[in-house]
Amino acid sequence: MVRGSISVVVCLTVLLAHVALGVTLDTGNGLQVTFSDATGGITAVSAAGTGVPLIPGQWGGLAVKPGRQITPANLLHLDFANDGGPWTSAQNASWNTGAYVTWQASGGIGDSGHLLLGNGSTTGAGMALATPLAMAGGARLKISWQARVGDTATLQILCVRVYDADGTDITASTPAPTGWFYSSTSQAHTIASIQCTSADTWQPFEHYYLSPPSAAFVRVSVRYWNGGDAWVHLDDLSIDATGGIVWDAFAPVSGPVEPTPTGFTQSVDVPGAALHVDAATTASAGKIDIHVTLQDTTMPPEDRPVLVYWILPVSVEGWQWWDDLDTSRIINTGTVYSNTHTIANHAVGWYPYAAVSDAQSGLALAIPMSEPLAQRFECDTSLGLRSLWEIGLSPVTTKLGAGRADFSCSLYAIDAAWGFRSATARYHALYPQFFLKRTTAEGCWEWPVHPSQVPNPLDFGWVYHEAYPIDDPAERALCQQLGIGIYHYVEPWLFWDSWGVVPEKPSYEERVARLEAWAAAPSAGFVNWQSSGGVNDTGHLLLGDGTSVGAGMATQQMPIPGGSLIRLSWQAKVANTATLQILGVRVYDSSGIDITATTPPPAGFGYSGTSKCHHIAEIANSSPDLWQPFTYDYTVTPAAVSIRVSVRHWTGGDHWVHIDDLKVQNVGSGVFYLDWDFAVDGGSWVAALNADWENPENLWKREQRQISAQAVINSSPLDADGRYFIDLSSYICQMSDAGGYSQGWPVNSDPDLPLPNTYQLQLDKWVRYRLDEADGLYIDSVTTTSGLGNWENRRPDHLAVSDSPLTFCWADGGAAQLAPQAHEEFLQPVGDELHAQGKLMMLNLFPRALRFHAHQADVQGSEVTELVESAASSRVRRALAGKRVVTNLLQYNWDLPYASSAEVEEYIRGQLFWGFFPGISSIGGPMNGGTPDRYFLHPELYERDRPLFQHYIPVIRVLGEAGWEPIQYTNCTPPAETERFGDFTRWFVYLTVRGTGGAAYTGQVSLDLAGSGLLNPVMPVSVRDVRTGRKPPATRM
Repeated sequence: MVRGSISVVVCLTVLLAHVALGVTLDTGNGLQVTFSDATGGITAVSAAGTGVPLIPGQWGGLAVKPGRQITPANLLHLDFANDGGPWTSAQNASWNTGAYVTWQASGGIGDSGHLLLGNGSTTGAGMALATPLAMAGGARLKISWQARVGDTATLQILCVRVYDADGTDITASTPAPTGWFYSSTSQAHTIASIQCTSADTWQPFEHYYLSPPSAAFVRVSVRYWNGGDAWVHLDDLSIDATGGIVWDAFAPVSGPVEPTPTGFTQSVDVPGAALHVDAATTASAGKIDIHVTLQDTTMPPEDRPVLVYWILPVSVEGWQWWDDLDTSRIINTGTVYSNTHTIANHAVGWYPYAAVSDAQSGLALAIPMSEPLAQRFECDTSLGLRSLWEIGLSPVTTKLGAGRADFSCSLYAIDAAWGFRSATARYHALYPQFFLKRTTAEGCWEWPVHPSQVPNPLDFGWVYHEAYPIDDPAERALCQQLGIGIYHYVEPWLFWDSWGVVPEKPSYEERVARLEAWAAAPSAGFVNWQSSGGVNDTGHLLLGDGTSVGAGMATQQMPIPGGSLIRLSWQAKVANTATLQILGVRVYDSSGIDITATTPPPAGFGYSGTSKCHHIAEIANSSPDLWQPFTYDYTVTPAAVSIRVSVRHWTGGDHWVHIDDLKVQNVGSGVFYLDWDFAVDGGSWVAALNADWENPENLWKREQRQISAQAVINSSPLDADGRYFIDLSSYICQMSDAGGYSQGWPVNSDPDLPLPNTYQLQLDKWVRYRLDEADGLYIDSVTTTSGLGNWENRRPDHLAVSDSPLTFCWADGGAAQLAPQAHEEFLQPVGDELHAQGKLMMLNLFPRALRFHAHQADVQGSEVTELVESAASSRVRRALAGKRVVTNLLQYNWDLPYASSAEVEEYIRGQLFWGFFPGISSIGGPMNGGTPDRYFLHPELYERDRPLFQHYIPVIRVLGEAGWEPIQYTNCTPPAETERFGDFTRWFVYLTVRGTGGAAYTGQVSLDLAGSGLLNPVMPVSVRDVRTGRKPPATRM
């Protein structure tokens, strides 16, 4: 804790000098860059008053590298007709060893020669190409072969190694393509668990490998992996280049400059590239901005992949490249430094800025978070520091302009002593609109338990309550009374479609056909009269719609004396005995008020909150396609004067139930209150769905199913072959242990798509739905993975209305839109609408997506599955949240023993260090039908841990109110991790300190008084432990 108040006013002056040899831009804080009059290239750089050496002869400024599609060609075909071909034995990482491949003269395809892989026992054993095969870098390779096994448990593994033009193996340093992984065992990019479906039958296999642009050679290995009898027969191995991109030469955007009051402009036709570039370079207080407009000039216009660079050609050998707040690497010759992850084969940066520094100087490049492009930063000793964009130009981009892309970056100086932390602090200052704090409360995320279910919930720090609209006005009032905000759930990128219990996953064609059928015609509803097929081939009712659970029929109210014992009977027929029924009864008093929920159910019945009735579920037919009678007795409460009865499909099977001869009879008197044989249509029955017994519509996402289905069709991203991305991830193709299948349809919720679209549907039915009862929205699943955030959209009518420049597909160079770009087109207008109403947007925002969407999150955080997440993930969360609230939600130990109190404390302390609020949903316990056990439904758990929250939450709240600051101005002996909260104009500044690996710390923490601004030698400085009140000794050095 530092006491004192210092106000510092800094005046920055932007200087523009036009001298004979160029234009010099000065940011007013120590950074000067000189550009050539003739070319616009960088000729000099000065930072912190010191000239920074440039790489001799290296271009600085804008450059482009256009690409074109590789012509398809066969690179290799081996039919193994003869022995002695270009293959060798391979096992794990050794690709020229052992005797794991044997040529067989017969038994192959057409009884020709083939290879036998393995030795009957050794895993990872088979064949490899003897020498690397020449190929064009960036080629999309199809690797195909045929295999035969004697045991279908025998699994194969496909391995690929790639080499640069010098023959150096670059596999380990190159990210594996989508669908592949790097195997340290095989030292290769790998696809494992390749399995024949039939024994002793030749079966074809093919897999696609997108080679890196720097590759010039490839080696392929096919091997027995594990399982079965350890033998694999191989024939007809082919490697084909089916596409990919070949890149033209690197071309500087060189042309004369036109001075402006704050910088200069260029208008350049790049020679031989069929590209026109307009660029504006300007200086402002603290940074140099570069805005680029790229225009395709090919005739006729076509999709074009272009790599665009803005290069700062500083000589950085021996400098530090910063990966994040606390991680740096020394820059050595021969290595390209970057910090990226992969989305659909695109390497994109974790951060919207990058930094390098030496002892004297520090420099940073940045892009605005409002430009969600396929972009990354790189640095090496050959080119220097650069921003690299993967731009796809296309004639279809009518909203952007045909064949056009606009984007920008900025250059600024940083304090070399604080590296990436200084880059972060200055990014916050230069782009304050991305870090505006709108929240007024500091606290934890809670879901799914309501505040009324936990005594004194504020002890646990609850402030942000994720929920569906809360029906109970008393619950809403309690939230308001406690200051707990309600955030309504929305998942804009995925439409879930339940298939019920099915014997196997439906085919792609079946899933698409059902969607198209839904869109083609209105739903027939949940109950339909059938003129024949009933008992004695008479009329009957068909319940359900083939998909919905809890769908069927209900009666109107029928008078019945209170206290009566009544008999409910009907006959039912199903095609699938896994199809279950549910019987429901509601009771009403003399005023017609439904008193079911307040009346204990009679013996044999339970109360269903889903159906809001007394019910018996899991009613099953014992045989398919046969009418079967069912009878149940129900004692009517004395307070009731009338009842309603509902028979519905419940769950499972094929979601259809036929019923006939529905009767309600008084057991004592024999009087029938209801006796329906459904001989004719038009009876006084109504459709019922779960709790809605008033002729509900067949809805999907709160909209008529036909409209929703058409919206999904209009809004679905498609691949180059026009196929939906419904198999992109196992997460969106969920088969439960009970056999229930659910399909998630990824969608592009762009408001500019043709109506009906999923943006307008979500806006009307979810965003605005009962929004007056909420404090804002909770947006789920903001990610770049899992089939929601890692698709690459090739659909022309979607590309036409994109708000951000497109990228390209590495497989063929065609223009494409990445999922995070589409997600921004939902988040931006929805956020604007919420903020205009004084409401907030809370995102379940996973670390990989932060660089695209962090600026949209008033409340940030995500579900976490580890007690202490990786430091890299926590650093990117903190850096891109700034002072905004971060609260994570623990989902831990599913279907495992409950976490101990010590483990819960470990989680809380890990969150406290970063100033994050520790929400908890699950800490273990059984899975209940696929649903995790919830921590706050167990008083024995949360009461055990209540003292921990009472102790730590006030401390975290103090940190949050003070606000995180990127630069700590601390030095620790021995080394320790520290974070600072509160600036030095405050009376109190807070530090969190921990030892290596999160351990408690004992040592000396020094504060840089000059750097922090505490220059007054008589200003008192004291230190206090906020948790304990203890005052460690503090001295001024």
